[in-house]
Amino acid sequence: LSLRLFFRSWGQFLWAELYNLLVLFTAVYLLQRYFMFHKLRLWLYWLSVLVVRKFMAGGFCRSDVRLNGCTVVITGADSGIGKEVAKELALRGAHLVLGSRDLVKAEQTKKELENLKGSVEIRHLDLSSLESVRTFANGLINHKYHIHMLLNIAGEMMCPYKETADGLEEQMAVNHLGHFLLTNMLLPWLTHHKPARIINVAATAHIDGRIPFSDFNYKQQGYSKWKAYCNSKLATVLFTRQLARNLKDTNVEAFCANPGVSQSALYRHVLPEFVYKHIIGFLVQTPREAAQTITYCATEAKQDVNFYYSECSSGWPSDEAMDDDLAQRLWRESEKLVGLEK
Repeated sequence: LSLRLFFRSWGQFLWAELYNLLVLFTAVYLLQRYFMFHKLRLWLYWLSVLVVRKFMAGGFCRSDVRLNGCTVVITGADSGIGKEVAKELALRGAHLVLGSRDLVKAEQTKKELENLKGSVEIRHLDLSSLESVRTFANGLINHKYHIHMLLNIAGEMMCPYKETADGLEEQMAVNHLGHFLLTNMLLPWLTHHKPARIINVAATAHIDGRIPFSDFNYKQQGYSKWKAYCNSKLATVLFTRQLARNLKDTNVEAFCANPGVSQSALYRHVLPEFVYKHIIGFLVQTPREAAQTITYCATEAKQDVNFYYSECSSGWPSDEAMDDDLAQRLWRESEKLVGLEK
């Protein structure tokens, strides 16, 4: 897969990597001037930088599908990967509804998207609050939108232990339970005469996850920021699997997209601000590259038996993530935690 991707989409890659390549090539050139090594080695180092960055970039969505007349609801679109996905879909003609807990940042994003001739509206949404999720969903329902896509992108990673106002551990609340409630509330408005898609965002970290059914708040087993993150991402993959099974024989399809590792504010709880804003971008994918698999799921992906996608292709979830009984059990437990069984 990596070799196949390496020979594809060089134009998109060079555009996405323009800043990184310029900085890295300049750094190598300055090293050559300082250490006075042969110019042939300079060219070899430049070539090495180019090859490594191309492998790291992964796949690019090559679909030219237009989304005129489509209403797309996106969470977490005010920065990072979500913002790049919003740009991709705005350029394709979709009307975007952005859910954000920071309306100042969302307003800035809206202006950027409108400069691209995008049709955008913003609404307040705090996924750590079930009340906020219900208010956001009811606002869309009252507007009588016919929604064509729901992109659940917002997330938290490795934050210190915190319980939400609803008594839920924050990473599980934001990454899974908030989106679980939102999806179920909006589902009747996705089931109309046109095809619709629901896209949840996972991570490779789901491989190290286990669902803590007996201790969702980590009172007994102790709290690990990493394990809690992995568990929440496994929950996302299992949620998508059960959702896709529930939606069988309808016009709504569910996809789980793994965007890869990219420069993101998700690292704010792990790395110093200067590092995650200015350094890590040279070591991982750019946000635009990470947005490609989500865009692929929104435009051209075909459902397969795993419902899981990576590098703009079918991916490989863990064995636990493909356990139908576990997915069904998590669904029932999630219904209780968010109050849907009432």
